[in-house]
Amino acid sequence: MKKYIINSSIFTLISFLFAEIILFPNILHETIPYQSYKIIDDKKIVPFEKVWHEVWKNIDKLTIREQIAVASYIIDFIDPDFTPAYIVRGDAYFTNKDYIETLQDYTAAIEQQPNNAEIYYKRGLTYNYIKDFYPNAINDFKEATNLNTNVADFWAEYSYALKFSHYGADEMLAKAIAINPQYKNFNYNELEQQRTTIVYSSALEKALFYSYIENYPLANKYFDIANRLNYLPKQASSEYKYIIHMMKSAILSGHFESAFYTGKHFLSIANLNDDKLAELYMWEAFACAGIHKKDLFAQYKDLALNLAPKNSQVYWILGNIYWKVYDDTTNSISNYQEALNLMSKENPDYFILSIELAQIYKNLGDITKAYDIAYNMIISQKELLNIENINPLDAPIYLTYAKAYDILGNTQLAKIYYQITFNLNPNIDIPEKYYPNNAEKLQYLPSIIIDINDKTAIELKTNIFD
Repeated sequence: MKKYIINSSIFTLISFLFAEIILFPNILHETIPYQSYKIIDDKKIVPFEKVWHEVWKNIDKLTIREQIAVASYIIDFIDPDFTPAYIVRGDAYFTNKDYIETLQDYTAAIEQQPNNAEIYYKRGLTYNYIKDFYPNAINDFKEATNLNTNVADFWAEYSYALKFSHYGADEMLAKAIAINPQYKNFNYNELEQQRTTIVYSSALEKALFYSYIENYPLANKYFDIANRLNYLPKQASSEYKYIIHMMKSAILSGHFESAFYTGKHFLSIANLNDDKLAELYMWEAFACAGIHKKDLFAQYKDLALNLAPKNSQVYWILGNIYWKVYDDTTNSISNYQEALNLMSKENPDYFILSIELAQIYKNLGDITKAYDIAYNMIISQKELLNIENINPLDAPIYLTYAKAYDILGNTQLAKIYYQITFNLNPNIDIPEKYYPNNAEKLQYLPSIIIDINDKTAIELKTNIFD
């Protein structure tokens, strides 16, 4: 019997490799995305690490994208204590309206240089833009003006923060005017309207983008910014995709209570068809499960199932609830299978959902079932995603490929797809066997060529699997 099992395993492995090589040769010979870091100087290749300071001298001549790339490489691989890199990258993020990332970099810079008034001002300005006036913006301007009393901009933005949240705005504005008389025309309301329009549209755009690529913590933070601005147009309030992504991001980043009240509000105003309303009910059921409101969970679950009993998304969400909240794998598998039964096999979600189901079987120790699902899904993919011209919106599919190859034991391809996904969404969980040390999770930097002078250029590329 033991010999039979061994021979059977060998036969299965040979069959699998044969199927891959004959039917899908590109799977084994895909071009691996690469990046290398080198300086090309008079036809000599010099390691970037030895001449990065020469690049830094010209950092202000680079594009925003290039500045972020160079600063990220210096922070991640050369000198994590190089404060100017955090400041430059923070400035670039601010220009790009990436306010959450901006705050993270300015905070890191402040930790290294707690007596730098300019950084407190920049972080306070970011807080002003997103209307996080008190106590964050006010405290930052207080620190900035304590460290340097002679900058009009410091006092003017301090005044702006106080105007909308506290007393003392007139006094601070008077100090700004004393330094720079042009601040006599400082118009709070006009400036607030301009900033709100800019920040709201960009925050909502980024929230949706991060939700699409399943970076739910960042999506939730940008939705929070949009909500804080209190500028949600009526058409957005009733727009299904905003509602669902807002709730989904809150739930999958652990903010169940926030999702519950969001859903409750939208259910009172939304005018949706039965399928969309059923999905909204089920997301509300998810939120209720997360805050341990079992009666409400059952109520919203039944509303969803009764309203749209043939909606595959409803069963997919319910399967998630049983898996991620109640740790009930039996009900999770049952609902996942029902979702698959109702879903077209041509739907990309069918592939994603199938591998999620395979992952559950793997966690249960049913490797044979998990392997069978993963194998069938991989060979059903007629065209693999392009990994040379990566589309960030395909991040969930890349992650699905990674999980599928991991289940199948193809660690090389699993690592490729985990790396691509991590580059697009650093918040994903990667199995420890691929990255036992978090420092090995290389930060993706776009391949770029930066002109330094007539003789020197930097080409940012590297083999991410060296």
